[in-house]
Amino acid sequence: MQKLVIFDLDGTLVDTLPDICLSMNKALNILGYNGSYSLEEMKTFIGSGEYILTKRALEKQGIFEEAKIKEVQKMYNSIYTANCKNLTKPFEGIIDGLETLKENGFKLVVFSNKPHTETLKVVNYYFREGLFDYVRGGVEGFPIKPSKEGIDLILNQLSIKDTTNTYYVGDSDVDMKTGINASLKTIGTSYGYCKRIVLESFNPYKVVDTVNELFELILNNN
Repeated sequence: MQKLVIFDLDGTLVDTLPDICLSMNKALNILGYNGSYSLEEMKTFIGSGEYILTKRALEKQGIFEEAKIKEVQKMYNSIYTANCKNLTKPFEGIIDGLETLKENGFKLVVFSNKPHTETLKVVNYYFREGLFDYVRGGVEGFPIKPSKEGIDLILNQLSIKDTTNTYYVGDSDVDMKTGINASLKTIGTSYGYCKRIVLESFNPYKVVDTVNELFELILNNN
């Protein structure tokens, strides 16, 4: 029976928050808005793609016009694409843990709401070629998480029909909904950008507080 782990990217495998925060603040400042959000504030905006990120950042300032959201989103995308590897780094222990899963016969996938181009850029920069069996970011016109359509596409791509040994791992409320919507063993990572109490409220398979706990859980249940 095939063993598969589908990982969210931001806040689960890599700490991308510093680059996201700096890029959004810069985009806001360039266009005449208040670009002084802290890491903790920016953390509450992410998880649902760059459009929602931008929308939340502007709505916090009382700005709701669609044209302005689109303008800032375009500026942010340009800045982030050029700067998405400056401060980003994998969480400690992630690379060793992924290699251990690979050695134990797991297929590994990255599934992110980050635009596909940026998702590939980050994955290809920080992880060795061949570590992941499939990488999927946000694609215009295709439903993003928490829709399970992306999960269905991944399972079809890897020819996996029995999901008994398939895990979905993520750090946000969106991720909990995604894994549960797809009827997968859903694991929340409280070391990421969301509090344990929020992750637990969705009644996932498990919530883990450390990277080591995550990999021990998966390995010990197979």
